[in-house]
Amino acid sequence: MSHRKNKNKGLFRSKKTTTEITEGQHFLECDNCETKPAQFHCKTCQGHLCDDCRKIHETKRLTQGHVIILLSDYIADPVGCHQEEEDQCACKIRQRLKAERKEIDVYWLPLLEQMRDEERKKQSCISRKVEKIKDKVEEHFDNIIDKFTELKNESLIKLEEDAENASDAIDKTIDEIEDKIELLGNRDREIEDYLDEEYEDMHEGMCMPNKEGRLIPKRVSYEVHKFCPGSLDASCLLQVFGDRPYVTWQ
Repeated sequence: MSHRKNKNKGLFRSKKTTTEITEGQHFLECDNCETKPAQFHCKTCQGHLCDDCRKIHETKRLTQGHVIILLSDYIADPVGCHQEEEDQCACKIRQRLKAERKEIDVYWLPLLEQMRDEERKKQSCISRKVEKIKDKVEEHFDNIIDKFTELKNESLIKLEEDAENASDAIDKTIDEIEDKIELLGNRDREIEDYLDEEYEDMHEGMCMPNKEGRLIPKRVSYEVHKFCPGSLDASCLLQVFGDRPYVTWQ
């Protein structure tokens, strides 16, 4: 409660009029401590200060930079001091505005323009890098297509060659079988002639036993192996395609 009351009073407990100052020049107490005689006047706060309170006033964070003059100068020309204070305030404001403008022109605008240019360069750099990566992706994809096309063609050619070689082997077997058929046909007619005529001198040499090893040729066995397509699962495709490129930002 006491803190709130002191806060409402402001920086000084009371302020005296110029008439009161003039009438009590022999002893004008400090508006802050209200015990010691005032020797100084704060033009910013419009209060009177003793030497000790002036030192404290100049070091406090809230009152640093306040304009403090001798109390005697203020008593001699209070109106002039007020006008001078107003002029000084206006001058300070102009100085601050000029300083602010200079800071904007010299520091902030160049800094922000530089940052903007750097961000635009980032955009250009991203675009260039992405275009290069796209070209590499297209090239790699074309190579994959070429490799798979080559693999497909080689597989089909090999399949046709294998089928042709197997067919040739079967043709050879067929030729051997036909030769055996012709041979047996001739033998059949020869035996028929022997039986139709009465040979008195028949002998064992006329008989030729049919042996399987001599008559049956080696036959071709074959097997057509089916095509088993590989997996088109995403993980399998990525093993061939590679890691997909991407862009990150924060």
